[in-house]
This record gives sequence, C-alpha cells and structure tokens, in this order.
Amino acid sequence: RWPAKLSVKGGLLEASFDGLLDVAEDLQIAGQTEISTPSIRRAARWFGVPIPTAAGLNAAAFKGQFTWARRNLAIENAKITIDGNEANGALALNVAGERPLVDGTLAFNALDLTPYLEAARSQSFIFERLTSSWSEFDLAFPIIKNFDADLRISAPKIAVNGFGFGRGAAAITVRSGKMIADIAELELPAGARAGAQVAIDTNDLTPGYSLRGRVENLETGLV
Repeated sequence: RWPAKLSVKGGLLEASFDGLLDVAEDLQIAGQTEISTPSIRRAARWFGVPIPTAAGLNAAAFKGQFTWARRNLAIENAKITIDGNEANGALALNVAGERPLVDGTLAFNALDLTPYLEAARSQSFIFERLTSSWSEFDLAFPIIKNFDADLRISAPKIAVNGFGFGRGAAAITVRSGKMIADIAELELPAGARAGAQVAIDTNDLTPGYSLRGRVENLETGLV
C-alpha cells in the first residue's frame, strides 16, 4: 500500500486526491478527494454513456471519501453540488456490468427540478417541438436504455419553473430500459400532500408509460 497525493486538471475534469494505492491484487484507491467538472454529460460520454445534449446535468463538484475497486467508483460522506443544487450523501458508479450502474442517496438543501424536466421533455414529448416530421419525435427516452440506476433523493424545498413546494422524497430505479420513479412524498401548498409513481418501458416497439398518483388534504373551492 503506497501513500499518494495526486492532482489532475483538464478541460473536462479537475481532481485532487490524498490517500492510499493498493496494488497487492488489483488496483484499489482510497482517500479524500475533490472532483469538479463543467459538464456531467460530457464526463458520462467519456465513460461510454451516450447522454444527449440538454439542460441539466452540467456543472458539478464532489468532495468526500473516494474509493475505486473492481471498476466501482464511490464517493461517500460527500458534499455534492449539481447545477447549483447542494446535497450531502453518497454516489457510486459501477462500470463492471453490461451497462453502467449509478447508485446514490442524496439529501439536498433545496432542489430546483426545472432543468431536468426540460431535458426530459426534449427527449420524450412533442410539446413545443418545431418539426414537420413525425420521424423527428423521440418518445422512447433513449437515455434509460444505456445505464441502470438506483437513486434516492430528498429535499425540504422543491421548485419547478418558479413554483415552490415543500418537502419531497423520491426513489428512481432504472433497469434494462425500464424506469420506475416513486414520489413517496411531496408537500403542496395549503397543507396538501401528493404521491405518485411513473413507469416507463422502452423495450417494446411502442414505448409504454403509466402514471398513478394520489393527493391528500386538498381543499377546493370556487374562484
């Protein structure tokens, strides 16, 4: 086991590391690290995940306990900033399987979902798309065919297109071109609460979508 202190700077990635290298059997790395990139999308393409150009998943910074072993990269006890949203938690990327696997638990201080919804719409829906050909519409969410994921996300405040909500928590699972997003909790104005499950299956010739939801303590009245 060798002590190591490294620093890397480039157009795609800046990283520093202070820890240990273990080459007894296979290369293993453990220590404290700081990593930043101007574009998660470009970095993902470098790992072989063909993420299209869209809003969101751009500038990011990670600081925490870093490990690399058996083609698995993990950052634990981490402070993470993604697109200006700050979070604590853990992230891991495993590239040993058929598709890269992203696993993480992130507790955000506050979360603005606007860029991610815009990115999803550009990859799925036909609204406001300036095109005259049906062949240019892509309803298949092609990105979820190229990676797997297990993500757990929470935040005390959530914003979407300028609208503010209270606490929210969700679990997102992606496997073999299928995605299930469980919104376990979302606090709405006036004390109401909502929950939902969104499922997408891109494996059939025609992609399948389903949405189930509930709203509690919602007061309605004439305006």
